[in-house]
Amino acid sequence: MDSLLEAFPLPVATLAADGTVLEVNAAAVALGGGPPAPGSCFRAYVPPAYQEAIAAAITSAHGGEVSRLDVVYHLGDGTPRTGEATIVPWKDPAGRAVALGILRDTSREQEIRSELVQMGKLATAGELLAGVTHELNNPLAAVLSLAELLAERPDLDPEVRDDLQEIRREAQRAANIVRQLLAFVRRHDPMRLPVNVNALVRDTIALRRGALRLAGIDVEVELGEVPAVAGDEHQLQQLLLNLLTNAEHAMARVAQGRRLLQVATRRVAGGLELIVRDTGAGIAPDVLPRIFDPFVTTKRAGEGTGLGLSIVNRVIREHGGRAVAGNHPDGGAVFTLFLPEAVNSEEPR
Repeated sequence: MDSLLEAFPLPVATLAADGTVLEVNAAAVALGGGPPAPGSCFRAYVPPAYQEAIAAAITSAHGGEVSRLDVVYHLGDGTPRTGEATIVPWKDPAGRAVALGILRDTSREQEIRSELVQMGKLATAGELLAGVTHELNNPLAAVLSLAELLAERPDLDPEVRDDLQEIRREAQRAANIVRQLLAFVRRHDPMRLPVNVNALVRDTIALRRGALRLAGIDVEVELGEVPAVAGDEHQLQQLLLNLLTNAEHAMARVAQGRRLLQVATRRVAGGLELIVRDTGAGIAPDVLPRIFDPFVTTKRAGEGTGLGLSIVNRVIREHGGRAVAGNHPDGGAVFTLFLPEAVNSEEPR
């Protein structure tokens, strides 16, 4: 193969008019899983749905035309990937007219597009949710007020009074959830104010408690006496939600054993630590050093873009802290986040 093509960073194959693979470069060999072998037909490496389109593109290339096709291919481990195949006219060193096929991986682009679409949907859902929660405030306030008025009647049966107390507790719980949802969906400019991390942990877990219960995940929370931190409450809540969601996904892939999510805070020199641990499969050794890099993910293809933990790392650094990931000796992943103490802060409970 021409030395220029051999040094080309993308997978390249030269193809005869009948689709026979003539040569491949090192990048094509590195794909693994049986890369195109000289003398074989391209159809052996392409899903049936794309074969006729590629055959037509090869014919067009021999006629001097350039074609670009969206294709699906598989890595050596069977992972499906999306790509763009560009097939152009080419003459090899021997002077033969051949087609040159170049494959560019577009999987990340597709994932980012999907993530942007999802973000747009979430923004719309947030606006709707804000409206719904505002509408819920009035009936909940009425339920609470009427329950309190009825409970004050001196001739009330004790059992009825107990029932009213239960109504008040449940209505108040619903009102708290509405308040938390409103706080989460509102748009906020970044700010640095004293944040009670323990309260933030309690509120955020309350938002996810229903999903955690449905997933069969037990939650253990151990909150120490920690100082307030100077930060943006909404950014920190998004950070914690990202960690909780990652933990849910990690444990969803574990078929046996207890699913346990542990969240703890503790005072350390200069601030506090927030620890989130799951009982999933843990982080692979080759991924661990890069776990906070953009587009690095432990999820299966199509389940995420690998941006969640990079956002966690960015937010924690913007707050003057640091994030450390590791595997717990008893199994599962553990994330330890350090946040510096706010100046002149008092210890929140």
